Amino acid sequence: MITQFRRRMLASTLLLSAAAVAQPALAQTAPAPQDTTATVPQTADTTADEPQDVVVTGTLFRGADTLTALPVTVVTAENLTRAGITNTADAIRQAAADGAGSIGIGFTSGFSAGGSAISLRNLGVSSTLVLVDGLRVANFPLSDDGHNSYVDLNSIPQVGVDRIEVLKDGASSLYGADAIGGVVNIITRKKFTGIDGGAEAGVTEKGDGHKYRLRLLGGIGDYDTQGWNFYVGGEYEDSGKVTADSRGFPFNTLDLRAAGGNDNNRADDTLTSPTTNAVVTRTTQTDLNNPLAGSIANATSPAIFTSLTPLANCPFGTFSENTSSRVGTACAHDLTREYVQILPKQRRFAGQARFSFRVADTVEGYVQGSYSNNKVDIQLLPRGIRQNQAFGGAPSTSTSNPGIVLPYFICSAGTNCATAADRQLNPNNPYATNAAATPAIAAANAARIYYLFGDVKAGSERTNELYRITGGLHGTLADTWRWAVDVGYSRDDLDSSRPASQT
Repeated sequence: MITQFRRRMLASTLLLSAAAVAQPALAQTAPAPQDTTATVPQTADTTADEPQDVVVTGTLFRGADTLTALPVTVVTAENLTRAGITNTADAIRQAAADGAGSIGIGFTSGFSAGGSAISLRNLGVSSTLVLVDGLRVANFPLSDDGHNSYVDLNSIPQVGVDRIEVLKDGASSLYGADAIGGVVNIITRKKFTGIDGGAEAGVTEKGDGHKYRLRLLGGIGDYDTQGWNFYVGGEYEDSGKVTADSRGFPFNTLDLRAAGGNDNNRADDTLTSPTTNAVVTRTTQTDLNNPLAGSIANATSPAIFTSLTPLANCPFGTFSENTSSRVGTACAHDLTREYVQILPKQRRFAGQARFSFRVADTVEGYVQGSYSNNKVDIQLLPRGIRQNQAFGGAPSTSTSNPGIVLPYFICSAGTNCATAADRQLNPNNPYATNAAATPAIAAANAARIYYLFGDVKAGSERTNELYRITGGLHGTLADTWRWAVDVGYSRDDLDSSRPASQT
């Protein structure tokens, strides 16, 4: 089934700003910021032949970042390439004071799984503002916990990124309440000539988690002499999954006794813990047409459990339980080893293009567009045969209390099978042994089932598409006033599919 989430659209309003200074603004080159990390040397790009004007994130005034008290960290595209960082999400995490509440691509069990965001100063993803060239971007369609909106960092192309500025301080007075934690401003290339490309490939020492990446950027037009410049770039990245089982102990199990911890794996010692190999126990059924009408009480004490899988066919061996409440033998499982992923499979491609042109000696314009397509394959633990009570049903009918029961008889009509002319014994009910049984006998020999749907994939394949178009005019008046008009439109579409079978 394909679910089309509602589209989120963001149209930036026209922005007109002017700043007066006491004297003509001097072009300056951004020096190296003070904050550094061992992984990525956080130095500004100083290789340009010509000095550049810098507008520091967190202020509308032009100047160098050393002239402001704001803690702004700058990471350039060159440094990201040297560090082997291949996507915008990882790039920002290298430069940012990322803390509690952030969302990584490996966080697959949350409501907003499939997206990626950071949380500056531990204030949550909705308190960290993400901008591209100082303009807002459409939010990921699924909010974290249903109410924390954020921009999906995986959907921002890195091929056109010039540098990333991270303001590790509140900027709500300038940007609004969603900048309480800080601001991330992704600055894209304004002009580019020539061709730049690369190919990267790698795999973990365990042989999984491969990563392949291709990128190509090309541009033409000398802006200084011809008055225009156009560039276009694209990138493709494919990442393989990393499973918990491949990493070995203690990541592949909930049984931590070997390390002095507790055994929290109930799938290999408790008969009422559902697994992908079903077990049943005898109970009564008050309504033969209602699979939820099983009795809470077991038919025997202790309850005797029967495996629906021949014990010789159990893929991971068997276990037995012999207590005052439960007796039986079933297939043993460790669901963490079998299903849990540390990182999901991901495929991403994106592109960006920009056309810059000179309108007059003091006025320049631009049109820029980008597109990204990010697909994440999320795998979760298999779901139980019924996770919760039916809508409007009593809580007493939820999960295993008493859970779903298998009837004694089956028939073509599916109802009133105990009295149907074509009734047959239910092959999945081991207590259905008398073809001539009365409805009373059938009601006393229902089978409560404990089962996880191992043949039905739990999780989803989520594809996120982000479209973004911006344009504007920038100029100066009398060499002392600078003005800018920018308009932008972005839209984020998310498709979520749930395959019917395990792949």
